[in-house]
Amino acid sequence: MSSLPTAPAEPARTPLRRSGGPWVRSLVVMVALGVFVAATGLWGSGSLYGWIVFAVTAVWSTVLAVVDERTSRLPNWGTVGLGVFGAVQVGVIASSLQAFEPVTTALWAGGLAGAVYGFMASVGWCGFGDAKFAAALALTVAPFAGFLAVYIVPLAFVVSAVRILFRRIRRLPDKHPHGASIAVAGVAVLAVALLVGPVFWPA
Repeated sequence: MSSLPTAPAEPARTPLRRSGGPWVRSLVVMVALGVFVAATGLWGSGSLYGWIVFAVTAVWSTVLAVVDERTSRLPNWGTVGLGVFGAVQVGVIASSLQAFEPVTTALWAGGLAGAVYGFMASVGWCGFGDAKFAAALALTVAPFAGFLAVYIVPLAFVVSAVRILFRRIRRLPDKHPHGASIAVAGVAVLAVALLVGPVFWPA
């Protein structure tokens, strides 16, 4: 009869997980980038400032759209990062103009865009990541487009309708990630606002 080992078993080692991960990196990058970009508006050209915001928004939105197309998910670190970047611009513009209207407009636009997509997500038409993305994008666009930033929502619907048409031609299912549609709509509204003349910031 064999005896049982008396030596205690070695405790299992749980691999250490880095706290924060992409969340921390995203927030640090977007806060730093937001402050740097805002500085160009305070001490540089108003027109240059708007187009730098446009470039950052377009690149970040494109990255999120690509991720959504590949994974059908919009990561929180990405949508929240964009929202933080937009919030910095709203705060800087409001303090520079010594007016609270840019803040209230951005909150209304972001809240409405997020609510519409949030309702759609609740009935299964899209994901809640789309709601966060739409809200963050509207918040970022609002200082330049004013309350017209809410037009991101209907324009995104139009882009999605066109995508569905082409998907049907290719005999693909109608259901598709909405991130790219939201990105195209947000970037388009921001571009038009800058070309026509920003609402709260001089061109």
